[in-house]
Order: sequence, then C-alpha cells, then structure tokens
Amino acid sequence: ITGIPISVIPWLIGGLQRDWYRLGYLLGMTVLTPIVAYGLALFLSLLVAYPEMGNGLFSITNLINSFVNGYVLLKDDIPNYWIWGYWIAFQHYTLEGLILNDLVGEEFECKNNEQAIAVNVPSEQNPDRIRYYCP
Repeated sequence: ITGIPISVIPWLIGGLQRDWYRLGYLLGMTVLTPIVAYGLALFLSLLVAYPEMGNGLFSITNLINSFVNGYVLLKDDIPNYWIWGYWIAFQHYTLEGLILNDLVGEEFECKNNEQAIAVNVPSEQNPDRIRYYCP
C-alpha cells in the first residue's frame, strides 16, 4: 500500500501518458513486484533449516537480481557467464513492462541529434561511450 503513492507521484510529475489502463498497469506492477519478492523470500526460506539463512540467501539473490536486471548494468555490460541472471530476474520484466507501458507510442526524434542531450554511459569496452537523449 505504501508503494502506491511512491509510484504514482513520480508518474504524475513525469508527465507520462495519462490513460486509465496505463495507470492500472503501473499500480498492478507496483503491487505485484513486492509480492513476487516476498514469495521468493518464503520459498528460499523453505529450502534452509534456519530463517536467518533464508534471509541471507534472499538478500544475496536480490542483490544479484538488482545488478543484472538491466537497470544497474546494461545487457551488453553483463559478463557472458552472468547473462542467465538477466533473463530470470523478475525485476527485469517489471522494469521492461513499465517502460513499454508508458513509452509505447511516444515519438522521440532529434534529426542528426540536434537539441539532443549527450549522456556519458561508460562501459568496459568503451569508457568514452556517449548516448544521446532526445527530450
């Protein structure tokens, strides 16, 4: 319940699409994502003998999930031996769904990057990589 104002206020401030079904999707994902995380924590707690070990196992799983879900590390920056984590991370699908929900149908076009904002996005392969954001 406390996540609803936390997610609705940035949605209102950000000026995203105002269709009722998009807001419903946002609220649904806001409610479902913590439930999935809680279910994963309960499942991992069932696998071990002590609750503290289950909490520790969930903390490690959630930390790995947070790093490889595509938000902290881009898909191209995740090492090949960790790419499986990108595809099984439940937060990955939540973030991708929320982005697609609010940005589908939007037009972002800056011809020849005119009026685009240059953003540094370094990676191991190219530490000077720049991506352009078109407002």
